[in-house]
Amino acid sequence: MPTTGEERVPRGSAGIVAVVAGAVVALGAVAGATALVTAHGERRDWQQQVAAYESQVVAAEAASSASRTATERDYDQAIRALTAQIARAEEVYQGTNDRVLDDDLRWQLWFAATDAQLILAAAPAYLSQTRAVAAISVDGTFVQDSRAGRTFTVTTGTTPAVSDLQAATGRITEAIAAVQQSQQQWANTPATP
Repeated sequence: MPTTGEERVPRGSAGIVAVVAGAVVALGAVAGATALVTAHGERRDWQQQVAAYESQVVAAEAASSASRTATERDYDQAIRALTAQIARAEEVYQGTNDRVLDDDLRWQLWFAATDAQLILAAAPAYLSQTRAVAAISVDGTFVQDSRAGRTFTVTTGTTPAVSDLQAATGRITEAIAAVQQSQQQWANTPATP
């Protein structure tokens, strides 16, 4: 028994207190580790979601870019074809010199080429080449050729689609064929005595 009057904790009780304290610390560590693992897992999931979203955005942008490129390429080709046919129409028209069996076909060719020029002038300037149209005013449609920037300002009217350009090219092709056939018939027609 102590002689100083102080109460001492038995050795067994001290051991129990130490074990309990250690268990509390261990539980806290486990809880903290669990919280860290959970937070890390959530962060990893979030990062994966962000990465997946970013990859979708990149893929969508790439597809959009490819689509725009294809559209511009198709438009570019359609404009080149129409431009070539307009030049060909002018050449054929000037080369007939009234030597056709049906003169109305020459006018049909002229109208087809004129209509094509209006359509061409209203088209977006995807091409780098300079257009031949300076300024046209027909039926309230005014088209201005900006040579330096190679762009067009259309105050009224609609922007032609690729199909419109192709249709105009087709009309010129048919008109040229008709005129050339009429020329051939004129050449084979015996002269009037």
